[in-house]
Formats: sequence, C-alpha cells, structure tokens
Amino acid sequence: MERKAALVLTLALMFIDLLTLSLNIQQVEAEGAIYIKSDGSINPSTTPIQREGSIYTFTDNIYETIVVQKANVIIDGNGYMLQGAGSNNGFDLVNINNVTIRKTRIKGFDYGIRIYKSSGNTVSGNILTENNLRAIFVSNSSDNIISRNQIVNNVGEGTFLWLTNNTVVASNNVSNNGEDGISIGYSSFYNTIVNNTVSNNNGAGVSLGFEISTSNVIMGNTVSNHYWTGIFVESSSGNTFYHNNLLHNTNQIVTIEATNTWDNGYPSSGNYWSDYTGTDANGDGIGDTQYTIDATNIDRYPLMGPFNTFDAGTWNGVAYHVDVVSNSTVSAFAFNPERTPEISFNATGSLGTTGFCRVSIPKQLLKADYPKRWLVLVSGRMTIPTILEDANYTYLYLTYNHSTKTTQIIIQISILGDLDGDGYVGPIDLNIFAANYGKRKGQTGYNPLADLDMDGYIGPIDLNIFAANYGKTI
Repeated sequence: MERKAALVLTLALMFIDLLTLSLNIQQVEAEGAIYIKSDGSINPSTTPIQREGSIYTFTDNIYETIVVQKANVIIDGNGYMLQGAGSNNGFDLVNINNVTIRKTRIKGFDYGIRIYKSSGNTVSGNILTENNLRAIFVSNSSDNIISRNQIVNNVGEGTFLWLTNNTVVASNNVSNNGEDGISIGYSSFYNTIVNNTVSNNNGAGVSLGFEISTSNVIMGNTVSNHYWTGIFVESSSGNTFYHNNLLHNTNQIVTIEATNTWDNGYPSSGNYWSDYTGTDANGDGIGDTQYTIDATNIDRYPLMGPFNTFDAGTWNGVAYHVDVVSNSTVSAFAFNPERTPEISFNATGSLGTTGFCRVSIPKQLLKADYPKRWLVLVSGRMTIPTILEDANYTYLYLTYNHSTKTTQIIIQISILGDLDGDGYVGPIDLNIFAANYGKRKGQTGYNPLADLDMDGYIGPIDLNIFAANYGKTI
C-alpha cells in the first residue's frame, strides 16, 4: 500500500509538471537562466562557455540552468561543474533534437537533465549527483541515448523514462540513489536498458510500471544489493529480461499483475541469480532446472555464473562483443584478429575449486567452419571444449582447476594440420605429425593437436585429413 500511494503521488506531481511545461511551450526566458539560443548565440554573452562552430565548451563552473534552444550541437562540460541551488533543471531540452551533453558534473537541481518532446539526443560521460527529484528525466521523447554516465548519490531517482520510446540506457553506473535506479513508466515502449551497473539504490534497481510499458529489453545489467528489490514490474507485460546479474538483493524480483520473458532461449540463456541453487550436469553453463519467480514469470535457462561482456572492437562498421559466463573472476580480455585470430583472458578463483567458462563468440567475428577448428589452451595445455551453436553465436564451454597461479585461457581459430600455430600447414607440421603418428592418448609424446579427428589415436584417418589440408592457410 505504501508503494502504491507513493506511485499515485508521483503520478500526480508529474502530471502537474508536464501540464505546466506544455502550457509554457513558448518559453519565456527565466531570470538567471542561461540560453543557447536557436541562432547559436549564448545569453548572457558573459557565460563561461566558448563556442567553436557547433561545439560549446565550458571554461569554468556554471551555477544556473542552461536552456538549450539550438539543435545539432555538442555541449562539452570539459570536466567543469553545472551546479544549482536545490531547484529547477540543470540542462533543459524542450522540442530540441540532436544535442549531445558530455563531460559535465551536474549537481544540486530538481532534474539534473530534463529532455521533453525531443529526439536524437545523447547524454554521455557526465557525473550527476545530489539532484532532488531525478538525475535524468526523459519524457514524451524518442530515440535518445544515455550512456557511460555516473548517476550516483542523488536524492531521488537516477534515470526515468516517461512516455518515451526507442531510447537506449547503456553502460551507466546508477548507484546509491534515494529512490529507484532506472525507471521505465507510463506507456514507454521499445527501450533498451543494457550493460548498466545498478547497485544500492533505496528503491528498486530497475523499475517498470505506472501504466502499461511493453516491448522493452533489459539485458546485460548487474543489479545488486538493493534492500527492497532488484527489479520491480507492475502492470507491464511483454518485456524481455536476459543476461542480467541479480546479486544479493533482498528480493530479486517483485512483480504485480505482469507476465514477462526472463530468458533468450537456448543456448543463449537467461539471467544469473545469486540465490539459484540448481546444478549443471550436462556442462553447458546453464542450470538444469528453471528459476521460478512466480507462476507466470520463469527463467527457463538460468546461468551458473555471472555474465560478463567484453568489447572485441569495431570491424567494418560493426561493434562486436564477446560474452563470458564464469564462476571465476575474468580479466585482461583481449582480441587479436591477426593471421591466427585469438581471444585471450585470465581467470582466477579460490584455490582448489573447479572453474568454468562459457564463451559466446559472434559468428560474424570468428567462425570455425571445416577445415578450421577451435583451439582452446588453458595455461598452455590443449582443452577440448563443449561446443554449442545457434544462428548467430558459437558457445564454448570448458572447465579447469583454480590454483595459486592465474589461469590464462586462449581461444584460437586453427586449421586442421597446423601443428606449429603459424596459420599454414607445411613441412614443419609434417615433421611434427610424422613424429606423433601411431601414438595414443596417454602415451609419452602424444600431441593432441595431431589427433585431428580427436578419437584418442593418431592414425590413418588423421593422415588423410592432414594430407587434404597440406599447403592450406587460414
């Protein structure tokens, strides 16, 4: 009841706020506010902002609201502060498109940034703190991006999308705020909440509600240590949640009159839940039993370890990521696309325990069609992984023992018969193969790389494969 009453009050206040805004769409310049006007000028002209073409750069701290009336500009805070006195808005964008706000420390306002009836705007690389109502409020808008901001220690909510569609909230740190971390409300559709760190907020980590909001995707976020709940969903069905880490929240999920999808199918999988107690007998990194939220909300494919995503670079204009699910701490990720393409990373864990990794590799980035193959080395030793595939990804699952040393994992694309790892099947490989011919697994000198059919014996079948590939390169 307390939550419901608070929501009703919030709705009432927001309707009043939006009504006031709509009645004043022909803005009267407020005393003390700073304007970046539609003709590009700055009023007052003494404001410490330097203009170079479409880029406006702070040259000192500013202590007033900035109203942006010009489209297609970049406002660079240059690390300086935009500070209020506990009311009004920091940046105010109304009916304005294609504005970028970056590198600004914003504190002490009601709304740190307010975007209304605007699209194509980007808010990135800012620090928002100590704002009273919402650090970032986007309403009646579409196609905006909120990324790589520090949204921390605000009195109210972190980020709120209201009557907003097709907006991306990505790679932000949203933590220690007085209310919900990220909220989607009142008929907001087709938004993507991805790769955010959301922790220790006083309300929910991520909230969907206030009216029907559907077709939103919440994926790849780490939502942790919320006293009330990690995710709250009310009266909003048809949303999809997957590849999120739900860690040590008092309630992982609270749902009211809502049915949503909590996985991305098999083998892509669902979410990692810190209170999941299932096992993985078939070794695919996915629990063998479902995680049940309630009768209509079920994660069919819960992950056995936290989900990590790593940047593998941009190739031909496409940004790629490699995902790693592991019970180890994963670090030092690298992707080398050179002659022998290679993914590498380190894995550490408690001494004497068994570690596992499930590595998801986009097929458009790397693919091992015959006669190519996956070559997996764990601290220098060849390991044969479990391999799963769907239309877009290859999934490699492997296990290892944690020790006092860091475990290095290297995944390469190799061609069958390339035994020296130079990307070419030639005379050196022939000598290595000949020295191993006739050996069985367990015998001294057995080289698993020469066992091309991986049956434990280097024999005639392997010779035929080697001969067919002689002279080939990756």
